[in-house]
Order: sequence, then structure tokens, then C-alpha cells
Amino acid sequence: MPSNFNTSITHTPSIGFSKNTKTNVTRVAFGDGYEQRVVAGINNMPATWRLTWKDQPISVTTAIENFIKATGGKDYFYWTPPGETTQYKVICSEGWDIEYSSSISRTLTTTFTQVFDP
Repeated sequence: MPSNFNTSITHTPSIGFSKNTKTNVTRVAFGDGYEQRVVAGINNMPATWRLTWKDQPISVTTAIENFIKATGGKDYFYWTPPGETTQYKVICSEGWDIEYSSSISRTLTTTFTQVFDP
């Protein structure tokens, strides 16, 4: 059974994270300026979230990193963004960055991408 990020990691990302939704549309342009569009696939609007946990204790960023490592970048997990009630299936396949903020804290930045696995 897939993991739930929100129950495994109790720290929320820093304020200022972003959500991006792109539509997947196939377009065919004709010579007279006419264009025809059709959605590509059933789930044509996946969302991505760019998340940062800023200046967190090393134990927090290590826990987040270990959670992400355990998925291998291919296995989805459940995640509910702060302030929302919708739970999404997401993957973290683009890696992550860790900034060594100080001797006792780190900043971790990553991207979660929505998937539509059954």
C-alpha cells in the first residue's frame, strides 16, 4: 500500500510554495488560420507543487529525504497540500535540493507531481 506523506512527515512546507497546472492538449493548425484542439488523455491536467522546507532541523530534512528516497522516484504516495482537503497521488521523480543553512538546520526543496495511477 502506498505511503501517506502527511502522516509520515508532520512538518508542512514553508509558506510561499507554488502549484502549477498544465493542460495536455493536442493542436492541429490548418493553413487558413483555423486550429482544432482536443484534450490528450483522460487526465489531462496534472498539477505540480514546488515545495520548500526552509531552515528546518536536520532531523526534519533527513526524514523528508528518507521518505522520498524510499519511493525511488517512481512509486506514488498520497499527499494533501496545506490548506486543502483533497488528497493527491504524487511522485517525486525530479530529485531534491538541500541547502546547508547552518550547522543545525537545512533547507530542502523538491517538486511533487500528480499522477493518475489506478
